[in-house]
Amino acid sequence: GAAAVAGPPAAAVAGAPAAAPEATATALCGRAYTPVSADELKGHVDLLVRVYRPLPPRFPRGGIMSQHFDSLVLGDTNEVRGPTGEIEYLGDGAFKHQEHGRFVAKSALFIGGGTGITPLYSVIRSALTLGYDGANTALTKMSLVYGNSDTANILCRKELDAWAVDYKRRFSLWYTIDQPPPDGEKWDYSVGFIDTEMLRTRAPTDAPGPADYAFLRGPPPNDNACNKT
Repeated sequence: GAAAVAGPPAAAVAGAPAAAPEATATALCGRAYTPVSADELKGHVDLLVRVYRPLPPRFPRGGIMSQHFDSLVLGDTNEVRGPTGEIEYLGDGAFKHQEHGRFVAKSALFIGGGTGITPLYSVIRSALTLGYDGANTALTKMSLVYGNSDTANILCRKELDAWAVDYKRRFSLWYTIDQPPPDGEKWDYSVGFIDTEMLRTRAPTDAPGPADYAFLRGPPPNDNACNKT
């Protein structure tokens, strides 16, 4: 699924050695990240990066770039280029697609998984709190369905929960987790994978038309499952 981004699209970061330990040459590892900050900051960007440790046999080396970030100390540098990305949010419901050009959404269903929340968070934040949208914005309804492995791994939850209250007429939020929450933890959302019924129930409209869009971003298993719904 294409990532929807707001303001400056994603930046590609390079610098971590990607070669296997026995290799004699070192290749650069590049990753694309969507900043969780936007144009309100000048001179720097804020990135949200989850560090993936080695997890044999499925993920024997872990996240090369995220572990590299975790090893940095103040004063270290990385190469960065950008902006990159397929979709940019222009404001008032207007988006620009790299290949298909400009389009306007009157509603948006955002479907996120894990760290894939960052580009979706960026659009929602821009529309609700950063002044990208005026009183007459075309984008009147937004819903976010956000899946994670467990409650501890829900990223940006404080901000998302606050927006669901402060902008409840325009923005709705639904979580789902793979594993049941710990005993005693209050949980009013779903347990299980994102499926067709969940998306249909949580969509901002029950009769989608040509100006109602869905934006999907997450790890490949999440995206593949959602693309089949």
